[in-house]
Amino acid sequence: MLQSLNEAQETPQSAKGASFATEITFFQRLTPGHSNPKEVLKRHARCVILDFIEWSRPSDGSTGLTPTLKIMTIKTCTLSRALLIAAGMLTAYSASAQTTIFEDNFSDGYGSINGTTPTTDLTGTATWTTPSYVGQNGGLLYGRLAGTGAAASTGYLAYTLSAGNIYELSVDIAGAPPTSDTSQYAGIGFFSTVTSTTVPYHQQDSGNPTGAWMFLRTQNTDANEGDLSFRPLGTGGSAIDSTFDVTVSRNYKLVLNTSDTDAAAGTQFSLALFVDNVQYGTSYTYTDAESSALLANVVGVGLTALIASGGPDITFDNFLLTSTAVVPEPGTFALLAGLTAFAAIAMRRRK
Repeated sequence: MLQSLNEAQETPQSAKGASFATEITFFQRLTPGHSNPKEVLKRHARCVILDFIEWSRPSDGSTGLTPTLKIMTIKTCTLSRALLIAAGMLTAYSASAQTTIFEDNFSDGYGSINGTTPTTDLTGTATWTTPSYVGQNGGLLYGRLAGTGAAASTGYLAYTLSAGNIYELSVDIAGAPPTSDTSQYAGIGFFSTVTSTTVPYHQQDSGNPTGAWMFLRTQNTDANEGDLSFRPLGTGGSAIDSTFDVTVSRNYKLVLNTSDTDAAAGTQFSLALFVDNVQYGTSYTYTDAESSALLANVVGVGLTALIASGGPDITFDNFLLTSTAVVPEPGTFALLAGLTAFAAIAMRRRK
């Protein structure tokens, strides 16, 4: 599916100094949250023509239509503006399309999901590892498929992280009024070694899990309130919101950035929690050592639940893991770096 988008030529502003014209052809992908290259160039140069953009639906699992090819003509720019153009392009073209790694809507009938494959599996080899009592029914996943007894679980899909990506892990957790004061919780995470699927995540690794996760915990029957927390280091930390309404169904998302590298401070990953696309709390920035440990320790992504005897069922839906590579492609980076160098040399020769 292709369609053309013609951009109108802008009137170049007159400026002192020499001008140059060059035509650049390159591949580029955009993701939500990054600057629009056209706007970057307009703002800094005001002398750009975008001849055309071809849009296509990616074949690599990405969602939505993505601009995959641009032919850009830059005209009548002063050399100083050319430097600004190149710098803006280096920033704007540093991300690729979002790719779905796992997706599961739990709509494959009734029964345990242990050993089943998710609806979408980019790896081609992943299956759920869960206790037998974690199962699907009517398009929902239940932490306790039948009965009213206590049920604890950590279920996951095997997956290892890579540097240079933004991972988004999300799930819908159905709201339900608690029926007792007994604490119970539901959560998702980037899990380190799971020693037993029949215990909740906070009890993994002898009570010292090292993955990054979040959870929603009931605590106050009368007010229908609970704790909303996330644990970037697996343990420690405190609740972000201790009066969180647990009766409302919401989407919970962890955004893990494994691309934030500081040459002086070393690799610094970051983690943030979003509820219905609104950030809760502040982002956590990992140290260089913590970043390396997280990259090495995570073995999967998944769900965890702790259900009290007689407590309400915990249900999940729309489990999703995506990644966005944010490292520039070598060819694109070299081309834009060359443009910067060309403009700098030309400017120096004029002096």
